[in-house]
Amino acid sequence: MDITPTQSAALKWLRDRGGTAVVTKRGSVMAAGEISGREWRTWEALSKHRLIRIIGNRISLAVSLPEGGVPTGFKNVAGTPIGAGGYKLEGLAGAE
Repeated sequence: MDITPTQSAALKWLRDRGGTAVVTKRGSVMAAGEISGREWRTWEALSKHRLIRIIGNRISLAVSLPEGGVPTGFKNVAGTPIGAGGYKLEGLAGAE
């Protein structure tokens, strides 16, 4: 299971704003008074990977996200610098 650089950036954005956000009536994601600019499908994919929780109109981090931005249990797929490639899930239940 991989996450994209866009998804990784969305996780970092959420972490840097306290780890929680709300979904506005227009469908935007807002945290700390700032709109994310990420498409809704990015947040849905992160939820499917169980990296965030979406409950009602609230979003929160579901994992520990270190400063480097790679979620616990993920590794960089291509061996490229953080943010330059996808990350592969390893060692978690249901991982491919």
